[in-house]
Amino acid sequence: MADNKYDNDFLRFFSKNFGAIVGAIIGIIIAFTAFYKFVIYIAIIVLCSWCGYYLQKNKLKVKEILKRLVERM
Repeated sequence: MADNKYDNDFLRFFSKNFGAIVGAIIGIIIAFTAFYKFVIYIAIIVLCSWCGYYLQKNKLKVKEILKRLVERM
C-alpha cells in the first residue's frame, strides 16, 4: 500500500517536471560534447532569420524608429 503512494508521488513529480528533466539531460549531452557549437550556430541562424522577417513585415515602424534614432544623434 505504501509503495503505491510513493509510485504515485514519483509519477506526479516526473510528469510535472518532465520538460526540466529532458532539458537537463540534453544540456549535459551538449555541454560534454562538441555539439554545443552546432547548437550555437543554429541559434544564430534562427535569430537572424527572425530579425529579417520582423524587419520585412514592419518596415514602416522600423523606419520611424531609425529616423528618430538618427535625429537624436
